[in-house]
Amino acid sequence: MPPARRAYHSQLRADRARRTRAVIVQAAAELFALHGYAGTTLSQVAQQAGVSLETVKSLGPKANLLRAAFESSFIGDERDPSRPPFELSSLDLSNSSVVARLLLPVVNGFAASSGIYQALESAAATEPEAAALREQLLTSQRDDLAGMLAAHGDVPPARRHGVTDELTFVVSHTAYGHFVLRCGWSADRYRRWAAERVAAILRAASR
Repeated sequence: MPPARRAYHSQLRADRARRTRAVIVQAAAELFALHGYAGTTLSQVAQQAGVSLETVKSLGPKANLLRAAFESSFIGDERDPSRPPFELSSLDLSNSSVVARLLLPVVNGFAASSGIYQALESAAATEPEAAALREQLLTSQRDDLAGMLAAHGDVPPARRHGVTDELTFVVSHTAYGHFVLRCGWSADRYRRWAAERVAAILRAASR
């Protein structure tokens, strides 16, 4: 087979594999949100996705599927790699309107992934792999916020640890779940509240 044709067929296989993975991850996300982690089996995922059990198993253990399902639901299309990054240091994060705009894709992600996150929270109490995944996600969130503070530069280094503690709660699935799912707030009301809290925290820390 000529090299060009071989490359073409290789690309077709890669595209087909990506589409199959996306279908499996979507099926897993729906089942985890509906039945929880313990109540979802790989056989159910295979049936929902319309693929073989072996194909599902090729993506790794169930904990891998939970992580992929969460990340797919939370990130979605919001973090388009072709989108040019903004310069965080040029933004006035003490202005709640600015922060509210930045939080829009984050809150959309909370809304899209809340069912899976609840499944993860429940599973973490009894399933070691789910507990480890939850810890990894929380650590990643904290690291992202600490990086944001360092990049912006207005918060003195000595105060960053405490400020990160506060922001990690304010902008979180936990806070979203409390206010939106438990208290009945709209996602937009939570976003505006979180933006006001973030701005107030950063103003106080920058003095």
